[in-house]
Amino acid sequence: MQNIKIFSFILFFLLTCFAVYSQPVKVHPDNFRYFTDGSGKAIVFTGSHTWMRKPIKKQWMPDGWNLQKFSKYLDFLQYWNHNYTRLWMWEQPGDVDIWIKEPGGKYNLSKLNPAYFELVRSFVSEVKSRDIYLGVMLFQGWSGTCDASKEDWPRHAMNKLNNVNGINGDPAGIGYGNKVHSLDNKEIIKFHEAYVRKMIDVLNDFDNIIWEIGNETIESSIPWKAHLVKFIRDYESRKPKQHLILDGTGNGVGNSSIWITGADTFSPCIVTKWGSLSDPYIGNPPIPSDSLGKPIVLDNDHLGNHFLRYTALNQRNWTFKSFTRGNHPIHMDCYDVMWDGAEPTPDHPIKNVATNPHYDPQRKSLGDIQRFAKKMDLAKMTPTSDSSICSTTFCLVNKGKEYLVYQPNPTGDIWLSLPAGSYEAEYFDVIDDSFNKISFKWKVGIKNFPKPSHVKEDWLLYAKARK
Repeated sequence: MQNIKIFSFILFFLLTCFAVYSQPVKVHPDNFRYFTDGSGKAIVFTGSHTWMRKPIKKQWMPDGWNLQKFSKYLDFLQYWNHNYTRLWMWEQPGDVDIWIKEPGGKYNLSKLNPAYFELVRSFVSEVKSRDIYLGVMLFQGWSGTCDASKEDWPRHAMNKLNNVNGINGDPAGIGYGNKVHSLDNKEIIKFHEAYVRKMIDVLNDFDNIIWEIGNETIESSIPWKAHLVKFIRDYESRKPKQHLILDGTGNGVGNSSIWITGADTFSPCIVTKWGSLSDPYIGNPPIPSDSLGKPIVLDNDHLGNHFLRYTALNQRNWTFKSFTRGNHPIHMDCYDVMWDGAEPTPDHPIKNVATNPHYDPQRKSLGDIQRFAKKMDLAKMTPTSDSSICSTTFCLVNKGKEYLVYQPNPTGDIWLSLPAGSYEAEYFDVIDDSFNKISFKWKVGIKNFPKPSHVKEDWLLYAKARK
């Protein structure tokens, strides 16, 4: 009897642990800027993502993304210590299509293709096995549904020439499907809802995913996105698990939908000029608004700072500035395709992977964030841009306990306003990972940390109170 009681206790303990640590990612209850899982630890998303297509003469064409190719991409993410990626989707024809084609070659939008959902599930399962978080993209604004992608509209399933259902996503004949991501056509909404229901049915059991409504859909799609946010919430409320929903912008659309769609997290776009270092989201990332209370995923695909003209220092500046302002920076990676006029380098950074080495500083800095995020009690860290607290204004603070400061200036020192106490500090060179540590006692006031001799350009200071 005693053995049975012991076994029952152990079983209960294991099931309790599993229940705690096997939960969908959520917004952290104590610090809205970050995410968490069942462990309660704050999580920052950093990573790279790629189109999973190749651009050919302004068309986004299939490029053989099967499970084997996708697995190599995940090897690449792990090499750089990334913990987040986006699973891109495209609405125009691909290696495997969303809908079944009838014998005449036209899509039947009433018939979802099981092979498509099997492939998606295999991708998500592989991501889960690598302990990586994943934004599952549900719709695509660059599939011929915006003016800039009209070259892909002739192949879209909701072009009136391509389906047997009488669906016409371009009723005014303007040359692209401006009514695909819209509430105007109730039949389109029914087909979208059926597709989303199926996606939820297939992926609901995964804990590592969040739903992304769509990549850079046009401005008139905002009510449609709000409808889908509610639809997903309503449908998942009847399921075992409920997942966060991300609303992103871009494609010339402003950030007003952050207040409209009701999504749990948001990915904004530039506010002044595309690809400009002077744009706030590139050169001086804002701290997420307390009044909004949502985590902010800064995706340089929406900002335009993912081109060859951005130096190694530019790349690191954006990553560490974004993080120390309480954001989640992610990078649009030109994986295995020509980008900005340059071909990828074979077997870089690992065998059977092709990428452009120019972006290695961006990739490395995103991985370095994970190194420091795991050192800190991130849930208690608050970003500050107050120069009376931190000279650089790029600083995460848990007053009197922990500080992470980024110095973007290659010749700059750092000073901090510190309360009395004993501290340990680490000076970290973000180029080569070299560091040194010091211990010191401080009475109170401004403490100067001169740029250390081993640091080549920009650097990080991590200071923590000694116990």
